[in-house]
Amino acid sequence: MKLRKIILLIFTMVTLFASAFFIINRRNNMNSKKFFQLIEQERLDGLSLTIYYLRSGILTYSPLSVAGLVNGNFTDSIVINDKSLEEHIDVLKQLNDVKLIPVEQESSINTRIYYVFKNEKGNEIFSVAMWRWDNEGSMFVNGNEVKEDKIFYEVISPFLPEDEVQRLYQFINNN
Repeated sequence: MKLRKIILLIFTMVTLFASAFFIINRRNNMNSKKFFQLIEQERLDGLSLTIYYLRSGILTYSPLSVAGLVNGNFTDSIVINDKSLEEHIDVLKQLNDVKLIPVEQESSINTRIYYVFKNEKGNEIFSVAMWRWDNEGSMFVNGNEVKEDKIFYEVISPFLPEDEVQRLYQFINNN
């Protein structure tokens, strides 16, 4: 009798966990679709981009999570409003064409750059975190680890300080 209750409890917990996972994942996909629709329709009113980055010369003792980067003492951030984003609509439109290819072997993240698009209500609708711990050419898009694509760098390049852009592309070309 106890075994039956334990099995039922485990089954219930697994079902609840799986349901929560699919709901969160579906919401992320819906937010991404809304983001791409806004970009395609060139309706950027109220859209903002926030870029968090750790300057290239700063070393950390352990890998940084997204929260660790965002809340870090040595993190710089830039907020770009909808008017500035409109000037770069062509690059933003290229995001919709990217084929996101999941990596075969997932790893942990060591966030050095994180950027997030938010709607007028301040809700996150698209995010990119770079890089994985072993620098094997992947990044995290909406929390999912995928193979890197240069368009994700090109989106933020116009907004970063010139020295950071040079270091960014130097890093990319060396890996």
